[in-house]
Amino acid sequence: MLGTIEGKMEALKKKKRALVVSVLEAGHGGALKLTEADVAALFGPGG
Repeated sequence: MLGTIEGKMEALKKKKRALVVSVLEAGHGGALKLTEADVAALFGPGG
């Protein structure tokens, strides 16, 4: 499935999930450590 649309979507979901987990596990102020690139990765169209 590598290189297919489905594969790319799964890779993007995995990347975003890992970013969310890292923010949630950061404890107090975790969201304050987000960079502009992190926010773009979470909410941008292409991630």
